[in-house]
Amino acid sequence: MPKPFLEGHTIVEALDDSNDIVFYTHTLCPYAQRVWLTLLEKGADFQPVQIDLANKPAFYRAISSLVPAISYQGSITTESVDICRWINDGLDGRKLAPTDEAGMRAMSALISSSSSINSAGLELLAGRTGRSWGIGTGQSDGQRKSFEAVLKRLDGPLAQLGGPFLTGKEVSLADLVLFPFIERFAIAMPEFAAYDVRHAFGGSIGAWLSSMAERPACRIASADSSLLLEAFRHHRSLDFFDFTTYSATQLHPHLAGHGDTEAR
Repeated sequence: MPKPFLEGHTIVEALDDSNDIVFYTHTLCPYAQRVWLTLLEKGADFQPVQIDLANKPAFYRAISSLVPAISYQGSITTESVDICRWINDGLDGRKLAPTDEAGMRAMSALISSSSSINSAGLELLAGRTGRSWGIGTGQSDGQRKSFEAVLKRLDGPLAQLGGPFLTGKEVSLADLVLFPFIERFAIAMPEFAAYDVRHAFGGSIGAWLSSMAERPACRIASADSSLLLEAFRHHRSLDFFDFTTYSATQLHPHLAGHGDTEAR
């Protein structure tokens, strides 16, 4: 089990000169989940600090308006993909990248595609009535086709490189960057957008999601799917945690008893 979460309001010093990695996060943020997964897969030693995004402590507002962020040796790194690359390239542990040229090309292309895939998925869930990151109504066939067109960028490498992961037999940064959003779309879209991610392209995306879900890192970092769906129903948004206080374990009950110090 990883180190227990500390609660942001108890942290006095945002920066220090030690070699300790402090990971400022929120367990429900998909961008932060990318970093969490990468740290876990890398086997890094780090201290997670849960930031209440609905009531950010003053020291954190001076660092960033968003999560994730990493504090290390007196400096702060933000932007989730940049942090994931820093973890992979700068820390000891196994490389989270393929060794062959075709796999490296696929990884680079998939990471570059992640923003467009995420945007199309968010637009589909918003439909005609929802704000960005909101869950609305009136989803159109055009929105579904646009999302499926970018989602297909995952199916190609899975077929060409043989899976079970996006760049072959081993997990890479492509899987860790894309999984948090695709996981949420797979939970939300069947109910709110009449689209089943898991059965797209003959089930290839569903098989990939299942392979990812079996990994210990994903078992730790993923919210309980039924609780997350209930939160989507209640808040009608994917970023509800930006506006409402949620503890580190509220939708991650498997982490309860391991140092969740936040007030609910």
